[in-house]
Amino acid sequence: MKYIFKVIFILLLCGCKQYQQSKENEVFSAGPNESGFGATFFTLYNDNSYKFCDGDFMNPNCYSGEYEINGDTLTLKNLKLNDHVNNNRFIIYRMSEQDSTYWKNKYPKSNDWKYSRESDSLRGFQGDVYELDKNNVPKTNVNYYYVIRLDKLN
Repeated sequence: MKYIFKVIFILLLCGCKQYQQSKENEVFSAGPNESGFGATFFTLYNDNSYKFCDGDFMNPNCYSGEYEINGDTLTLKNLKLNDHVNNNRFIIYRMSEQDSTYWKNKYPKSNDWKYSRESDSLRGFQGDVYELDKNNVPKTNVNYYYVIRLDKLN
């Protein structure tokens, strides 16, 4: 019985290694714009692999794959699509590259786009990531999108 537990433990460790990468290898990380127990987030690594987690606090449901980036368009190959992830292509909007039009569209109820930009900056956001629809148009009128927490892609 003691050996069975050792074998199971070793198998669990081996199964988790595919998701483990060194923090030093991270080049991009994005998480949900709103926190909660059920969250989707992803990390890109310098070897063109990604880790995508689409679960909850108890079971983050992480898996890995390869990504391609072309300009600001990100494609996550073999992404598992579901209710809130309908496409494997995303657009990256970096805060430093956006003008007032972006902030006015992102926060249409705000009277001061500079305040909205500053608020995002103070919360540690480096930009936003939106899913692209089948026509490659950003799905920006959604409650759920990703905020960039780490960006070393440039």
